[in-house]
Amino acid sequence: MNSFFVIDTNTGAKYGPADIATLNQWITENRLQPTTMLQDATSGQQLMASQVPGLLFPMSQAPSAPVASAGPIQGPIQTPVQPMGRPIGSEVPYAGQQQYAYAGGDDGSKDIMWAYVSSAIGFLICPILLPIIYGIFRAVEAKKKGHRGGQTAVIVCSVLLILQIIYLVANIAAVMAMLSGGGAPR
Repeated sequence: MNSFFVIDTNTGAKYGPADIATLNQWITENRLQPTTMLQDATSGQQLMASQVPGLLFPMSQAPSAPVASAGPIQGPIQTPVQPMGRPIGSEVPYAGQQQYAYAGGDDGSKDIMWAYVSSAIGFLICPILLPIIYGIFRAVEAKKKGHRGGQTAVIVCSVLLILQIIYLVANIAAVMAMLSGGGAPR
């Protein structure tokens, strides 16, 4: 059975090789389109995925006309890996699964913890905004690292920042009103 490399046309990186069954699974996950360039692992011939016998694209995805192959790859061949950067032989994650750990094994869990802790301290104890701003920074770092709770932490910390600003503005307005004589009667 033939195996194919998936070619990233933006970077020239090759992923795979993958057999027809795996490529069909990627089609159902919308990770492989009819216009995706593939390279036969045996012959080195490049062709569009729609031209590979055995690949089953939904009728709405099929291209209207065949396109000529681009020919052989020029330049060095990269170490084969599967899509999403996983080495060959490892499981490729499906939609909804947690992505890979960040370089060095840090998945952003500590960033999430510090985002919530510093934002809570800033909101409940400190009348200054720096702890909440630091919490937003840590939440953004966790999101960059692919932590699934990163976006939620960014939203929670941002809402706390907005509430803290409203609280501070209201207090400043109350103090200003008292100083201008609009305070409580004596």
